[in-house]
Amino acid sequence: GSCGASTSTTVMSAATSTTTTAAATTSIAEVRTVARSCISRDVGRTFPSYRYFSDSGGGKTALANILLAYATYAPNVGYVQGMSFVAGVFLLLGCKEEEAFWLFAATLKEYRFDTFYVDGIPGLKRHMY
Repeated sequence: GSCGASTSTTVMSAATSTTTTAAATTSIAEVRTVARSCISRDVGRTFPSYRYFSDSGGGKTALANILLAYATYAPNVGYVQGMSFVAGVFLLLGCKEEEAFWLFAATLKEYRFDTFYVDGIPGLKRHMY
């Protein structure tokens, strides 16, 4: 799978599906697997010069947890490359993992940044044109 719009599309399809709960759960589980793979690759590229995000700093694990939780929390958005820098800022500011998650989720929703990450990237297009 790809790290991007197809991840959120698959989750959205599973979330809005009228099929059985087991089928939707399987689809979400599969998407979580793809998201986890993409997140683990992207977390290593996020703020690499900061000690907190080094292998021994603890930041990589916290960031991965936040991003995977968000992909599950907002299946219409899922996980898309680039989110790690937005979420990582809250960790760098000293927020605990749970606080950072809620700030990240609220920021994406309140300021409509979530529209930068959904299929067709309407928020980005709106700000560019």
